[in-house]
Amino acid sequence: MIKAYIVVNVSKPKQIRRQLARSFTRRMLELLQSYYAATDFTDTYTAPSHKITLLAIKTIDGSNRAPRSTMATQSGGGDDRFGIVVGDGVAAVTWDDYNLVRKIPHSATGLSYGPSSLTAIIDEPNGGSFRIIRTFTNNSSSNISITEVGLIVRFHSDAGVNTFALIARDQLSTPVVIAPGGTATFRYIIRVVM
Repeated sequence: MIKAYIVVNVSKPKQIRRQLARSFTRRMLELLQSYYAATDFTDTYTAPSHKITLLAIKTIDGSNRAPRSTMATQSGGGDDRFGIVVGDGVAAVTWDDYNLVRKIPHSATGLSYGPSSLTAIIDEPNGGSFRIIRTFTNNSSSNISITEVGLIVRFHSDAGVNTFALIARDQLSTPVVIAPGGTATFRYIIRVVM
């Protein structure tokens, strides 16, 4: 069984919150199905016989694209296109979500997105886990309230360009408020339990 958790550490006022992530979207299942359905044939992007035919999935712009590479969640600081992303939307999560309701964009004078990182697998009794981590800094003079969090992956698509797909979207049980000058570190913990 695959379980996911969201852990948030806020610097001002200091708090740690944890909640079960309940909302892998249809995109997560489509990506897995696409990789399981892969077949080899000659490709124009990679060496012959290394091409994989993958099924199309809905991307954050609503178009359908087939992945032609592995998925990435490690984005650089200031890059809000993929990795952990946050928003202030309040609409309920649905199975068919393909983007946040209202993403809070990176801004040097507002909410600053730090780099998104990925840990090694941690072996645990009866399974293991890894973490995807990103810290957000409030560079504004007002509180910033976060109500939704998502996980967007990047892949090279059949269109020959980097493409982005939301694989998880969660409403926070209560808003995370980041005070001016404060930070909030979000972690998606992906755990496989036997």
